[in-house]
Amino acid sequence: QEDAQDTRSFRDRLPTQPSTLTEYLLRQLHCLDLTPADIALGEQIIDNLNEHGYLDVPLEELVTDAEVTLADAERILHLIQEFDPPGVGARDLRECLLIQLQVRGQNGLASRIVQDHLELLKKRKFKAIARQCSASIEQVQAALREIGSLDPKPGRAYGGVVVPVLI
Repeated sequence: QEDAQDTRSFRDRLPTQPSTLTEYLLRQLHCLDLTPADIALGEQIIDNLNEHGYLDVPLEELVTDAEVTLADAERILHLIQEFDPPGVGARDLRECLLIQLQVRGQNGLASRIVQDHLELLKKRKFKAIARQCSASIEQVQAALREIGSLDPKPGRAYGGVVVPVLI
């Protein structure tokens, strides 16, 4: 009977739903010492992220709606891009991958490939990448392994179907 009560008590303390990406990012935003205007702008940016963590709305549009400068919007967006999960707040795949590489301290060949040769990478033209980067195939393959370990959709872990826990 005591075990059954402990199990019920444990289940009662479990969260009923996982945190959404928006909730998770808002918690991080509200932990910072920002002005009310910066917090409002950050909330607006976070509200415009899609389920994969990408910013769907051009910053220029947010600036018009929020009546702030583009420089302010860029500053707050870059702040959000430092949040967890890495890559969140990116405007496209290239930016998402570059943010993640920067977080990992990878500013070498992998970053150059993502920055300058993403189209060749998508077409799997590895020899052309090696030639254009003045690198060996082995070096390119190592960089590609690093790139392949990145998450192109960093927000996807915070959505989807809630799976009930059976105890």
